[in-house]
Amino acid sequence: MADSHHARPTRRKVHPPHRGAQAHWILTAFVPAGEHWETLAYLPADRGGSGGWFNYARAQGLSRSRPIPEGSCGDDTLPRRIDHALFELARRLECGYVLYVSGDSTRPVWPLLSNKNASLLPDDDGLIGGRPALPGATLAPEHRPRAVIRTTSSADPSLPVPALFREIGEDGNENDGDKTSNALFQLDGTDTTFLMSRRPHQMDGKTASAKSGRHQGRWSCDDKEQQAETWYNLMATEITVIRRPDGDDSLPYALTTAKLCNHALAWKHRTRHPLPIHAAIQMDKNHPKCRRTIDWETDDATG
Repeated sequence: MADSHHARPTRRKVHPPHRGAQAHWILTAFVPAGEHWETLAYLPADRGGSGGWFNYARAQGLSRSRPIPEGSCGDDTLPRRIDHALFELARRLECGYVLYVSGDSTRPVWPLLSNKNASLLPDDDGLIGGRPALPGATLAPEHRPRAVIRTTSSADPSLPVPALFREIGEDGNENDGDKTSNALFQLDGTDTTFLMSRRPHQMDGKTASAKSGRHQGRWSCDDKEQQAETWYNLMATEITVIRRPDGDDSLPYALTTAKLCNHALAWKHRTRHPLPIHAAIQMDKNHPKCRRTIDWETDDATG
């Protein structure tokens, strides 16, 4: 699942979205269909047509023809509308489902998606301070997601980027690790949070600049010619298992999430988010009102 804020386009500068902007929320689902998997997307009902779960390709066309729904991420009705969509999904399935959410954009909506609220406990109605604690928390147990997993990409400035790996041998000695690792690491002191290293495919190139970021930073490099090159550094995705069945280990959920980052729609390399979120983000970007304009002739243009 992915949602995002949208600000009005401006001719001179693209400003960061604000809390009062419209919220374009997208839900996608990969469900078993015989021997294959079917991709679905949810569209809320509007004046121009009915809502519900549609085939992903059809939902793409319908979404582009409809305006972004009114409201913002601060609306009390938004979590309830998403819970209704999850209820409709659960009724279609003969088994449970796992929900992936983008930490880049959903933390303000549900209290337990924010690290500062991790110690809070929801009441019997699935609420914290009168707000749904997590997506699906207000539903009956049989309609709730079996697990809720939050993924946050290194595009978020709060997430550290991998810089150096150390390996500790059986003898206790520490050695330099692989500088181009795509591995999944578990953070010390927690059994629910993992960091998946992402190696840009350009790092596999043959030019010296493609691999320079493994050893040093651009600003610590003394070679002026190298400073002008395009550098590539490791990136990361944080995987946090927010909710899981009692007795289940977090590691299988984290491993599955990492593997789903290796199955993009039209890309042979690892993506920032697992496939369900990646598909939702792509559908979000394809909406005409998401295509903002920039005046490249101005010095203050940002993207």
